[in-house]
Amino acid sequence: VLETVDDVVRLLVATGLGVLALGLGVGTTAALTGYGSFIASAGGAAASHAAAIVVMVPLGLAARHHGPRRSAVEVAAQSSLLATVVVLVYAFPTTLPLGYALVPALVWGALRFAPRAVATQLLAVGAAMTTLTALGGGPIAGADLQPQVTALFVQAHLLTLAVVALPLSVAANTRRHVIEGLAASERLFRQGFSESLVGMLLLRLCRGDGTPVHTVGGLDVVEVNAVAARLLGEPEERLLGTCWT
Repeated sequence: VLETVDDVVRLLVATGLGVLALGLGVGTTAALTGYGSFIASAGGAAASHAAAIVVMVPLGLAARHHGPRRSAVEVAAQSSLLATVVVLVYAFPTTLPLGYALVPALVWGALRFAPRAVATQLLAVGAAMTTLTALGGGPIAGADLQPQVTALFVQAHLLTLAVVALPLSVAANTRRHVIEGLAASERLFRQGFSESLVGMLLLRLCRGDGTPVHTVGGLDVVEVNAVAARLLGEPEERLLGTCWT
């Protein structure tokens, strides 16, 4: 499952250990066979597979807390903004460091949408970044690097975006679920309290702040239901805030 930040941490740790073993294997094989240098081969394999795993695995993980349904207008606005930024940053060669201009749009989605929707957007962004960079666009292509190094930077950048967006989405979704659960519990308590056939009051210790209505060590009436008000012969509004003692 992917429903807490701890789950995201476990995913990242497992991915890191896996790609470390993968990078060592690929780098060693490349060095022994003369296919390439150890560092370049190991780094390229580790970065590309790490980005792929972190972006694609959340699509298949279960989440008991599904994100709320957002309006079509908000989804379209956020998706359009993200697509526009991707095109502006990666469709044309440039030497400006604009790669992280994607972060605001991704953060918007992470705060508002479910983790699976965020992972889907990251997958689309990764495909667009890779394709447009291969065609000669973007700030990385403008640096005139070797193709292997360019690919390494693209994958590392995608991995960084995923590490920012996914934990934020999971944390926001978990917080939203907890708040909704507390609100539902409060509504259930309020309904049971107000509709009870037994007279019920909620009392708290007096603050003892010197005001006449409070007595040090006494009890304030915080809530009272209709049955208790009838038993006491006073309106509910008059009983609230009075000292029960």
